[in-house]
Amino acid sequence: MGFVGILVLVILLVAPSVKQLVDSVAFRIRAQGRAEVIRAQRSGISTGRGGQARRKVREGGKAAVKSDA
Repeated sequence: MGFVGILVLVILLVAPSVKQLVDSVAFRIRAQGRAEVIRAQRSGISTGRGGQARRKVREGGKAAVKSDA
């Protein structure tokens, strides 16, 4: 019974650290995704439904979308 008690104690002590680690990894993944979206917006490239890259081209003061394909 002593071994089980020690095991439970160790798990209870380690659980908050593991949760913080998982939260940190999740935050980094979300931040990386947001940064990728911001970079794509700044470069003027967006992907359409078919996954093809499209560039926004300004002609005559209006924004038109030009396909790279």
